Amino acid sequence: MLDPVVLTILLVILHWLNQIQASERIKVGKKAFLLSRLAQKGYPVFSGFVVNTTTFQAFLEKLEDFKSLLADFPQTSLYLDIHNPKALQLIAQNSRHAILDTQLSSDELTTIVEAAKQLNSNTLIFRSSLSLPSTSAKYPSGLLSSQVCWNQLESIELTLKTIWSELFSAKSLFYWQRLGIPLEKVNLAILVQPLNNVTATGKILIQPHLMQIQATWGLGYSLLKGDVSPDLYEVDSQTGRIIRKQLGVKYCAYQVPTQFDKNESDLLKLNSLSLEKQESYCLNDDFLAHLFQMVRNLWLENPTVTGIDWSLITEQSPQFYITKVQFNQLSSLSENSDNSSTSMISQGLGASSGIVTAPILIILEIPTDLKREMSGSILITREITSAWLPLLKQASGLILEQGSMTSHGAIIARELGIPAIVGIPNATQLFTSGETVVLDGNTGKIHRGKALQVPVTPQKNNINPDAESINYPIITQLMVNISQKKSIEKTMDKPIDGIGLLRSEWLLSEWFTKHSLENLLELSFQEQLLTELIELIEPFVQAFHPKPVFYRTFDSLEKTTLGKRGTYNYLQNPILFDLELQAIQHLQKQGYYNIKLILPFVRSVEEFRFCQQRIIQTGLTQFPLFQIWMMAEVPSVLFLLPEYVKAGVQGIAIGSNDLTQLLLGIEREDSQLSQHYNAYHPAMQMAFKQLIQQTKMLKIPCSMCGQAVVQYPELIDSLVEWGITAISVEPESVPIVYQAIAKGEYRLYLEVARQNRNPINYHTGSE
Repeated sequence: MLDPVVLTILLVILHWLNQIQASERIKVGKKAFLLSRLAQKGYPVFSGFVVNTTTFQAFLEKLEDFKSLLADFPQTSLYLDIHNPKALQLIAQNSRHAILDTQLSSDELTTIVEAAKQLNSNTLIFRSSLSLPSTSAKYPSGLLSSQVCWNQLESIELTLKTIWSELFSAKSLFYWQRLGIPLEKVNLAILVQPLNNVTATGKILIQPHLMQIQATWGLGYSLLKGDVSPDLYEVDSQTGRIIRKQLGVKYCAYQVPTQFDKNESDLLKLNSLSLEKQESYCLNDDFLAHLFQMVRNLWLENPTVTGIDWSLITEQSPQFYITKVQFNQLSSLSENSDNSSTSMISQGLGASSGIVTAPILIILEIPTDLKREMSGSILITREITSAWLPLLKQASGLILEQGSMTSHGAIIARELGIPAIVGIPNATQLFTSGETVVLDGNTGKIHRGKALQVPVTPQKNNINPDAESINYPIITQLMVNISQKKSIEKTMDKPIDGIGLLRSEWLLSEWFTKHSLENLLELSFQEQLLTELIELIEPFVQAFHPKPVFYRTFDSLEKTTLGKRGTYNYLQNPILFDLELQAIQHLQKQGYYNIKLILPFVRSVEEFRFCQQRIIQTGLTQFPLFQIWMMAEVPSVLFLLPEYVKAGVQGIAIGSNDLTQLLLGIEREDSQLSQHYNAYHPAMQMAFKQLIQQTKMLKIPCSMCGQAVVQYPELIDSLVEWGITAISVEPESVPIVYQAIAKGEYRLYLEVARQNRNPINYHTGSE
């Protein structure tokens, strides 16, 4: 039985979701009000309550921090200068501290905690529910982040105040002032609901003739943060017939703890999925039919419904729940609303993170004149090779019809730091040159229209720890793959041991826009290219000295997996290879002894011996630190490695991208095949293990320099166990890979400790 005082306060500050009246809409905000309407009509909605807007306003009136916006609230918006970033940040910081440092009254807090107990869940989710002036533009999802906490007094109070304080963040203040909405007109309520683990979550976009359904395993944060590409289903809106479905790229899922742990503050756990789940659809035909019927009934009742977010629980009997509902906003938007909202028109695989708004330029074939001005446009084409690099340097984003995370386009985009989406069939026909779109490389979504100039889209960077937060040593070497001069600066502060892959063809792509290999028959062009090579390589070996730089000699600018490429080309015409060796010799004489050589795409021991002879003739092996490595990407290396080492190979770099293609018989530019046959395939793991263990037996180092460890971080644990010497990745992946290596090494320490009577000191590695 609730205390009468608590009961009285409960009626003042709280509203149960299934009891909200139409007259209380402003007090509870739009999100909560719409869900309450659905719950009262019998649609499945998680239980919950709302801490109303008057509670927030009463709390603000208690504050007396004159450095914040809140001393004179609600008149303060009149004095806010959004064009002074430093002042805005300072005011926002002081305002948020004022909220976080002030306690709720004991009666209010007790009331909220007692209500939370009735939700019967160890974990809770707090979501903002805003009520805005009727003429206001729709506020973007993600402006005020949801918060997850334990169902405990201290956690509840802190979480409630955290969301309140976010209204006064610099981002939020800038947004409301930019829209011309006075801060006192922004009514903020908080929706509190239980958060338990679910089987799957997703979204549905409703159109007159088509429903587009997205689905992924676990809680919806993997969709929100862009960690996965969801399963996609297209269903006839009238009949429920499945028109098309596409398996997503789902390697992980979020869950919350099932038991309370006072020492655990980070409740959202990102877990790797089994291969079986990765290759399975989240929704079978029965689930799809059930979901379709529920949504269709809602749509027939109210044709203005445009979409819902849903969760599926299958613990007892399968049940879908509606977690968010969206309605047509046209009636409530201002005349200029086309500038403040965008509609998603397509989705692929986010291959390079970032968001850009720019006009489109469609190019079907590689131009003969790569000087063509992109003018910061988003390039759309079918697929690209390294030869497109000079053109891509002028682009602000990239969209490809074909491709996967390991395709040339994806790798180049990440190197250049531009957002990219791959695997959108018929993209060159869906769009027209000149139209403006919003490309979100984090989520793989493309929106038509202009985006607000406010950074409100959630980013993935909160998943990866900053380099500065890494303070524990690892034995496995961690290196970077870079080939652009501008990438040097952004890698210097990272905990890396050198450059694991410096691609020659990427360095020379600009030169080959003006010349061809045939030009090298002329001595003058040879002298010109030698000078160019020295100038291109020197910044890398200089910046990283004395750390090693592994320079991979020229492979091919063309898209070819099985054609003339790698060291085979040197047998046909060794001029370019000889010039590369001369450039390295010149740098050695300048004191750069840290440069080492990797031969690309070696098919036979004979090819290696041919290259080795020319290397010796150039005099590179006279320097003791110089080494000749080869890429392990042609499957024959699995059987010939002892012969290669006997011939003089001093190390191998596993190129997981090409090795996967050739071992599994796929084309990595094919996004459909790449979803099912990838580096996590059992055959690939067996190949990696065999190569690594062979190198240990042959006493040579072995590195992994493909995209496999980034796509499947769980592989790192096995690589460390097998004895990998080094892992080389793109700069943006360094923090997460570093952490994964550390965990893998620590696990090995624990296993040794359990087998040893004397416990190991994990800090020194000594007994």
